[in-house]
Amino acid sequence: MTAVSASDVLDAVATHYGQGAVLVREVGDSVGFTTRRHIDALALGVWSSRGLFVHAIEVKCTKRDFKRELAIPEKAESIARYCDRMWIAAPEGVVDEDALPEAWGLYELTAKGVRARKQAKQLEAEPLNRKFVMAVARACVQQLTPERKIAKRVSEAEASAHKRSEELFRGQLERMEERANRAEQALADLQRTLGGSPWRHVDPSEIAKTVDALRALSMGEGGGLGTLDNLERSAKAILEHVEQIGRAVKAVTAKGTE
Repeated sequence: MTAVSASDVLDAVATHYGQGAVLVREVGDSVGFTTRRHIDALALGVWSSRGLFVHAIEVKCTKRDFKRELAIPEKAESIARYCDRMWIAAPEGVVDEDALPEAWGLYELTAKGVRARKQAKQLEAEPLNRKFVMAVARACVQQLTPERKIAKRVSEAEASAHKRSEELFRGQLERMEERANRAEQALADLQRTLGGSPWRHVDPSEIAKTVDALRALSMGEGGGLGTLDNLERSAKAILEHVEQIGRAVKAVTAKGTE
């Protein structure tokens, strides 16, 4: 599987529980300065018909994170002691099932969603501590605030702006290319016209200037052509310059044939 974030894993876990539980993220073991540990999520079964329970869920996205978790078991225990079950949730292949503490279960995120690879054992939960209850309530409130929605909308707006800028960039390039092509065509027409006309009446420096400008345009060099806007303006100016010369040549040619 491709790399996934902790948020991705928790989204999948929430889908796995469905309507059977409320998933509360980032829950502390207490409130204020007495908070020592946090757990990634609690799954709260709050409907009597579906079962009342509290599941602790810790997410590990890398093998290194998992090893650190095993090295500090008291980190999870500070909250797991109030819970009915303790789960580790991880992408497929991250967690060694045999290395898990005996009572811990394993939710594994696969291409098809979350599966319980190892069932968590029922724990003898301690009575809920007053400060822990307040910590859960606080996490619920924070989860319901518009901050998450705002962050999502900001992310979507940034993606939309990036897409729009790419479209504008491509549009400028297309307009520049179209003008350059028209300028080259106009120059070719001009050269054909000069081949059978009294071209001595046309200033050769004007032709040379046009050729040099076209070369600079194709190479992206000189004349302030360092930016796309300048390139587009230059392409437009070159096209107008060539067309102006073409009109002058045609006028001279027409006069020479009278």
